Amino acid sequence: MKWPEPPPVDAKGFLGMIAHTATIPEEELQETGKKSFCVVTKNYMNFSLRLGYHFSMIEAYVGENINDNYVKFFFKGGGAALDRRLRRVNLITKILKDLRFRVKVKEDLIDAVLFKYDSPTIEKTLEILGKLTAFTKQLDMVLFNDAITQMYLDEFRTKYIKELID
Repeated sequence: MKWPEPPPVDAKGFLGMIAHTATIPEEELQETGKKSFCVVTKNYMNFSLRLGYHFSMIEAYVGENINDNYVKFFFKGGGAALDRRLRRVNLITKILKDLRFRVKVKEDLIDAVLFKYDSPTIEKTLEILGKLTAFTKQLDMVLFNDAITQMYLDEFRTKYIKELID
């Protein structure tokens, strides 16, 4: 999957991002400048990504014992106005639920976990989460109504997870 170009931004989305940025405390803005990292071993990975004004983390363990296998997903923030950030959270939440995650949402924060699946399922889920990370990059900027949000949700489901939710 090619890393997508930023979606076309409407004037209201751009102005909303500027207004939102102006309200972010200096300490929180400094957090956005911290580095992303990835730790990968034979059975474990942690991919922590700071991208613009949001932070996401995917952590997973996959091994022979199905009882030890898990994927954790965490997402917070964005540069757009709250209504657009919440639409992106809604879109991501629906996809995570399609993938059988247990999901907790509080405002623009998502905390999700998937437990006790076999190695091929965990690996396929991680592949889809990587695509989701790229797909939703800066997407909050263009989610100006629920119909647009549904269009992007349908697009992702059709392209990347159709076989899992049919």
